[in-house]
Amino acid sequence: FILGKLGKESTSTSTASPADGGNAAAAGDGEGSVAGTTATGGDMAGDFVSSERFADNFWSPDERCISVLMHKLKSAKQTCSDVQQLVATRAGAEEELGKRLAKLARAALGSEEVGGLRSALRTMRAELETNARAHSELARQLRGEIERPLAAFMADQRDKRRAQTTVIQKIEAERNSLRSQLRKLQDKRRSDTKKVGDLDLQVNGLQGVADPKLRAKLDRVQRQQRETEDEYRGAKARLRDVDRQWFNSWRSACDVFQRLEEQRIEYLKTALWTYTNLVSSSCVADDESMERLRQDLERVSVADDIAEFIHTFGTGAPDPDLADGAADGDADADADADGDAASHRHSTVSDDAAPPGQPVQQQQQAPTHVQRASTSASVSAIPAPDHAAYANRSATPSNAYASVSTGGGGTARSA
Repeated sequence: FILGKLGKESTSTSTASPADGGNAAAAGDGEGSVAGTTATGGDMAGDFVSSERFADNFWSPDERCISVLMHKLKSAKQTCSDVQQLVATRAGAEEELGKRLAKLARAALGSEEVGGLRSALRTMRAELETNARAHSELARQLRGEIERPLAAFMADQRDKRRAQTTVIQKIEAERNSLRSQLRKLQDKRRSDTKKVGDLDLQVNGLQGVADPKLRAKLDRVQRQQRETEDEYRGAKARLRDVDRQWFNSWRSACDVFQRLEEQRIEYLKTALWTYTNLVSSSCVADDESMERLRQDLERVSVADDIAEFIHTFGTGAPDPDLADGAADGDADADADADGDAASHRHSTVSDDAAPPGQPVQQQQQAPTHVQRASTSASVSAIPAPDHAAYANRSATPSNAYASVSTGGGGTARSA
């Protein structure tokens, strides 16, 4: 771009006449910018992926076409920054996870165990260390294969984007300046035309012989009018030239912007694909570690571990004499328990065999230990009274039995 600009300026300056040196240099500057931009755009816009082109769809009489594409480029840059930040954060999380897993792998775990469980716990520690290395390696790969290359890609895109936007902004500023100048010259042109018409009416009107001062003023105003007209035509011609430069520059910039956008989308697709593969590989490594741990757990046998513990740490068999004495004591205790159970069954059968007509007072002769055997069942064990024995008593209301309880001596009472 710079070489093209300088070369065009040198050519324009050498071929321009002394009177038109300034204009030729300015024109050479503008044409050199377009040439450099076109060369850059031609390199960038060789073959497009899409059949649609920015250069055919972003035009407007105002600056709206520029603002739309500039906003697109800004949002594209923000997307790249967001992806870079995401990858950097994930890499930091993986690095921290690797450190924590390595710390867990160094912790004591089942040092007093024996057998298959001891082997499984050792495998678990080893796999924790393997997982720690895998996650630390994933963090390194995310930074080396995605984060840093993405930062370099963003810098390259930024430089190419700025080269185009600088040219566009310069030409657009020149267009706006020429338009403003043209509007001022147009106003001055109308003012000079009005002055010339007024003076000409005064000089060549009905007043008769013209005043020499008025004639001189008319000549001066007419000369100023011609200068304004020439200046107006020159500004208008320069504006047409700048408009052509703008057309070529903007079309070339649209091609460059489209190429940058296609490259950005393709690069982000590849970067995210790499991210997916790296994380997936880490997950596969974790699953392989857990599979090795599962294989060790399948070999754990409760019976074998108990037997190994006994064979390794057993302190000896029991004393035969103490074992025989303990067996005799257990037999006597079983015999006493059987005798108590038989007595309890005998007392229960005796209570159930009492005749239904036996008076309540005769039940007081029952053995004391039988009554103690079932205090809560004493009330329900009282047989129904014989109505014949109470025939001489006065009639008692149906609710005359207010309560039935056992006295201090175990005798059933009725109210």
